[in-house]
Amino acid sequence: MAGSSVTLTQHSVPDPVVGVIVVAAVADDADGSFPTFILPEFEGRIFAVDSDPGATAPTDNYDVAITNQRGLDVLGAAGANRDTANSERAAVTSGYVDRTDTLTLAITGNSVNDATLTLAVLYTQDM
Repeated sequence: MAGSSVTLTQHSVPDPVVGVIVVAAVADDADGSFPTFILPEFEGRIFAVDSDPGATAPTDNYDVAITNQRGLDVLGAAGANRDTANSERAAVTSGYVDRTDTLTLAITGNSVNDATLTLAVLYTQDM
């Protein structure tokens, strides 16, 4: 995957209650795919995911999933069908995460080469 990346740009732990993990993603310059990315360790409940397409937006209705080591999408499919033109917030109702979980971020359904987007995962430690 030449030219593709997902980079952690911010991880603010809950202070006092809400934490945020922000990643910037760039799709492959040949096939539009995004690499998967392991999120930093945290514990709590994901309550929202914000998606902000960049100047070169991904394909309309691209999908975002965060799966644990058991293959469960902790977003409960709330990251499906993201918009290509608008920033969106998806409410998450089932996003409980344990510190021992390994969480993998996957962005799929894109075919735009060099597409960019920023994702913010908002969580709280009160479970």
